[in-house]
Amino acid sequence: MENENASGKNLSPKENLALQILEFTQEQIIMRMPYMSRAVLKMPAVFTAEKDETKKYQSMYADPDTMGTDGMSVYCNAEGIIRWFENAPRMLPRRYLHMVLHCLFSHPFQYTSLKEDYWDLAADMAVEHVIMNLGMKELASDSDPEKKKVLREIEIETGKITAEKIYHLLISDEDRAYDMLKLKGLFVADTHDFWIDRELTVSDMIVSRQCSLMELEDKIEEWIRAGENTRIDMETQTGREGKAPGALVKKVSRIRRDDNDYTEFLRQFTVDCEEVHINQDEFDYIFYTYGIDLYDDMPLIEPLEYRDAKKIRDLVIAIDTSGSCQGRTIRDFLNKTYSILKNTQSFMNRVNVHIIQSDCEIQRDIKITSEREFEKYIQDVEVAGSGGTDFRPVFSYVDDMIEAGEFLQLQGLIYFTDGIGKFPAMEPDYRTAFVFLDSGQKIPDVPEWAVKTVFPAEN
Repeated sequence: MENENASGKNLSPKENLALQILEFTQEQIIMRMPYMSRAVLKMPAVFTAEKDETKKYQSMYADPDTMGTDGMSVYCNAEGIIRWFENAPRMLPRRYLHMVLHCLFSHPFQYTSLKEDYWDLAADMAVEHVIMNLGMKELASDSDPEKKKVLREIEIETGKITAEKIYHLLISDEDRAYDMLKLKGLFVADTHDFWIDRELTVSDMIVSRQCSLMELEDKIEEWIRAGENTRIDMETQTGREGKAPGALVKKVSRIRRDDNDYTEFLRQFTVDCEEVHINQDEFDYIFYTYGIDLYDDMPLIEPLEYRDAKKIRDLVIAIDTSGSCQGRTIRDFLNKTYSILKNTQSFMNRVNVHIIQSDCEIQRDIKITSEREFEKYIQDVEVAGSGGTDFRPVFSYVDDMIEAGEFLQLQGLIYFTDGIGKFPAMEPDYRTAFVFLDSGQKIPDVPEWAVKTVFPAEN
């Protein structure tokens, strides 16, 4: 395990001892779950110093026994680690696994427009549910029976235990949420203070205290790959042994792969363009600084103002408002789509995105020209229509807009639907994709000229 203390200096004897304990903790997890080795070994330890007044460590001073992660490092207090090892050594592997599972399931990276205390509880409940379902005595806790009782009641109501389903249960019933939040202490195992800068607004999306937006995007991609590698190792190793931890297999193999697939899917709708930005790869600092020195603040070469990029400009998002594609499901789809486009920096400063609601006829068309308008639409979206499904009116409507000069270069049409509808007889002049809601039903075939993907129902 790589390591450093909060100031980046060499470790003290106490911190070296804590590091050995953490390495032993990792070994304990890997011995029982070798398929988790890549994920468990991903994050270096960062030890907080008692006199370090850095704001990001304040929760460590309030409770030295706590631990936390931002997906990049594990933050902890050396004395706290030693104390845990002396008093409750069995709980350290469980707490460490709790943090790793948060990252595998993308919990630290989904604060975009969520109510933080609800998401904190929902994520902790989902992770504890998985750990208990592993059925490992070494990870058992005295409080597990009480946790299982609470989660069993939620599962009866929601059908399955995921952070998303628990969160929606909380957000839809304030009285229920008030009672459930009293259970936070039962499920908490780490601090979530490192998940996001609490002072950021929704428009800032997800930016970690410890890294830039670009670095955070890279970290999310790393955890996506870690999830896929974990899935492959699970299928290989548990298949050979003849048994598998069902809850973990299902979560890793489905959630991470679905997120990755949908992210890559949306990138198909970007186009090459130039944007105003200093191109660091092509800018020659030698000539720039030489001119400053030689000619008294007169550079010999100005920084390049453009760089190549892939961006979204003209796009149509069609929403099937029939059947189960209603309310919360549509908001989840739009929020997920917007978050991916935003966090991959795919939006131009000014966009021309039409969000069309339709069942068997056009119900509503809203034009979006900026990120702020997209955010407002998601918050205020109202669904119109509940008739049968017919895809053809949307295509006719878009063709009319193209003929009227509404789009400079339409990059494509993304159609979100939950079932079978009538397709156009002719292939359109723009890329088309159908995103089917994963409702457990058979996904229908689409015409040869269209592509399709599946949007997970619980996201």
